[in-house]
Amino acid sequence: MVRRSVPFDTPEREPMNLPANIRTLIPVIVGVIVGAAVHHASSRGIVIPEGSLAEVVTPVVSGAVTVAYFAAGRFLETRVPARVRTVGRVLLTWGLTRQTPAYGPAGEVEASRAAA
Repeated sequence: MVRRSVPFDTPEREPMNLPANIRTLIPVIVGVIVGAAVHHASSRGIVIPEGSLAEVVTPVVSGAVTVAYFAAGRFLETRVPARVRTVGRVLLTWGLTRQTPAYGPAGEVEASRAAA
């Protein structure tokens, strides 16, 4: 069976969801930066226990910061008054996009895109 190539601009092919990718990568980048800062600080005098525990601290801190950063951004974007929502959106996108991806089952997402 030979599959034909479908151009990106046809409805048969879903384009990459750039806003969702940006909103995923920004918290990861923040987590990596904070993890690297913790690792750097540990080599500059902040005491982190020696041995295998020291190798676990940096990834755990990075992961925790990533999750907390994303959760804070989503909370500010969805659960606070409208004038504060922009803060959450900026936290999650650093101003790279103004779009908020539609989350939910595929049928509902397609219906909300068609209505917009």
